[in-house]
Amino acid sequence: MKKTFALLMISAFAAALASGCVSPKPAITGENASPASATEAPTEAVTDTPEQTELPRLSRMTEEECTKTLRAIVPELPEEMPFDLMDLVRRFEEDIDMPYWSDVYFTPEHNAFERVRSAVKGYYGGEMPDDTALLPSTVPDPPADHQYMWLVFDGSMVLPYKEFACSTTYIEPDGVNEGGMLHADGMAFFAGIISHRDEFPEVGRDFEIMLYDSCYISTINVCDAETQERLKSNIRRDELDETISAADRDLIVEMIVGRTGRYIEALDENEHDAYIFGFIVKNGD
Repeated sequence: MKKTFALLMISAFAAALASGCVSPKPAITGENASPASATEAPTEAVTDTPEQTELPRLSRMTEEECTKTLRAIVPELPEEMPFDLMDLVRRFEEDIDMPYWSDVYFTPEHNAFERVRSAVKGYYGGEMPDDTALLPSTVPDPPADHQYMWLVFDGSMVLPYKEFACSTTYIEPDGVNEGGMLHADGMAFFAGIISHRDEFPEVGRDFEIMLYDSCYISTINVCDAETQERLKSNIRRDELDETISAADRDLIVEMIVGRTGRYIEALDENEHDAYIFGFIVKNGD
């Protein structure tokens, strides 16, 4: 079982890191970002603009605070945006009626776009359900080093089990050393972390996943908590939600979370590193 698991981990992880880990989803650029050529979707004008209200500007909040505030108005906002949320919020603050940047509608991206529009309009239009969402997040920064992701469950922070996976670090030229990217792999890269499942914290279904800036989920694997059988490999965030909702048993969740580091102009590359995190979702009786 361990040998099979190791091979699966290496295959999934190698795919995710084929170009030096997986890059975060980029902001929308190019022709898809130009609203001039798009067909305008019908919307209602905002009656109160940011300049006409004393509410704190959404674009001046942290992304975590902004997301929390918008989700208080439109709870259906997706967990992972298919675009740069803060850039879109700034553009809506300038023109709430700006058209969608593509003439292809009824896609997940278009749906997310319109939900952000509705949330921004509701915020400046005084549609907040209460004042709590205007406050900064009550979730403190995790105390552990390299805690690129953590969970919030029942109002409390939960730190998953964590192991180093891999890193790519720039080494400056020094004498005969020409410098370059130094690659390092941890034991977890090859063996995974399921053997440490007894150290995994437990959460219920309604947990939230929190990520630091410049961090991203590259791989999600799901196993049966009792048999350790692999149920899902290399799935997306929305597939994890579906898997948990459909489950009638406790699940082990493994996540490989990467962080984009500094840009090295001489090599036209970024440093990066990744850690594997594990926790258990209680679904059984």
